[in-house]
Amino acid sequence: MTIEKVTDLKNKNVPGSIGNLLFTSKYLVPPSVLSVIVDKACQEVDSGYGPGVAVSRLRAKTFADSGKIDHEGKYTIYGQII
Repeated sequence: MTIEKVTDLKNKNVPGSIGNLLFTSKYLVPPSVLSVIVDKACQEVDSGYGPGVAVSRLRAKTFADSGKIDHEGKYTIYGQII
């Protein structure tokens, strides 16, 4: 069993799990173990950019015509890109 498997934080919201224990007491984890966890998490982050963006102009126009405000940034063209 590897340190990554034992320290998996996918179960951080499950009470009593090792992930929950580590998440709630992360200040007690030695820096050497913490660096392994952080390095693994950083390697899993996608840092590349996709070749294109899909935007629905009809969706944006329909929303604009409804007169509503896009508080969450889901419907405007700018919101669809971000």
